[in-house]
Amino acid sequence: MDTPFSIFRLFFYLGCISFGGPAAHIALFQTKIIDQKQWMSAEQYLQLVALCQFLPGPSSSQVGMGLGLYRAGYLGAFASWLGFTLPSAILMYLLAISLSHFSWLSNAMILKGLLLAIVVIIAHAVVMMSKQICKTKFHYAIVMILTAVGLMFSELNQLVFILIAAILGIISFYKQSYPALAKLDFQVSKRVAIFALIVFFVILFFTPILISTFLSGDHPVNFYYEIYQASALVFGGGHVVLPLLEASVVGQDFVEKDQFMTGYGVIQTLPGPLFNFSAFLGASAFPSVSLLAALFAVLAIFLPAALVLIGALPMTSYLSKNKYLRGIFQGISAGVIALLILMLVQNMLPKSVESITDGIFLIIAFAMFYTGRLPIWALMLASLSYAYIMSAVI
Repeated sequence: MDTPFSIFRLFFYLGCISFGGPAAHIALFQTKIIDQKQWMSAEQYLQLVALCQFLPGPSSSQVGMGLGLYRAGYLGAFASWLGFTLPSAILMYLLAISLSHFSWLSNAMILKGLLLAIVVIIAHAVVMMSKQICKTKFHYAIVMILTAVGLMFSELNQLVFILIAAILGIISFYKQSYPALAKLDFQVSKRVAIFALIVFFVILFFTPILISTFLSGDHPVNFYYEIYQASALVFGGGHVVLPLLEASVVGQDFVEKDQFMTGYGVIQTLPGPLFNFSAFLGASAFPSVSLLAALFAVLAIFLPAALVLIGALPMTSYLSKNKYLRGIFQGISAGVIALLILMLVQNMLPKSVESITDGIFLIIAFAMFYTGRLPIWALMLASLSYAYIMSAVI
């Protein structure tokens, strides 16, 4: 039987080489853990992956937690999460504290290049998620309705937007049937599962009351709650958390827009989960206590994922059969595509496309990135090179 330390070592190694996003991470786990080490059967692994795709939060990190939990209990789950998270979280923390010493990282030319690359990455995510999620005309209808609502009511609260998506999902999909998930054999009692879900919802719904009653909007507790809330509402992975975090963290002036985009551009090039972007945000928001702030930010963004995973494991059969929950999931999944489209249309494209040349570059870069001819590191390099050349010409 593996020990928590051996699990930590394995996932630390995986965290150092896991480039390519959640789908690549899950495939890497399949190769290194299921095929080579045979921790569980391939059928059990697919059931775990399906469950984590159903839940809010970073799916690959949840799969990693589930593997650690299955192998060595709760300490194993913590060890797998810590090992997988630590490499890029450390790098993002170092980036945050370096920005004050290397001001060139925040100059207009570099920010322009990063923004162009991020537009391509998000546009690619929209296309790929649409292929994976939008299986019926109802999915496309929800995307179009929510995009129109977002364009008409640009100040609409993100939580209200997600609730609308959930309601549309129930209306559209509650009559449809889906194959049930087989129950996963994890040693998690129903009592522990219920407690985890209670904690999840208490933090999500009662913290705003606490903040509005006793604290100010710029209090650190509010910052960490905004990160927690963004993670708790995310269906679809790291790219989806971007508009939620930007609306709260940047919108409430915890982090400057330029800092936010610099950190998000860099995290795209690193291995491990995109949610490690939170380490950068914490250190940037509270530079006087940067290490502690980064640590709390990482805990805040991954805590919802751990709580809902533990809460769901004994209830997989019920979750997969409940038609209303399945409808909610389908609606929110379509809703996050609309969120990404709105972020592109309302925020990123107006700031990145300043000339016809910029538009042509984005079209060419997207085509090459989409077809796999341009890996993500090359996309970053090409975008920065283009921005440098254009700044020299102008």
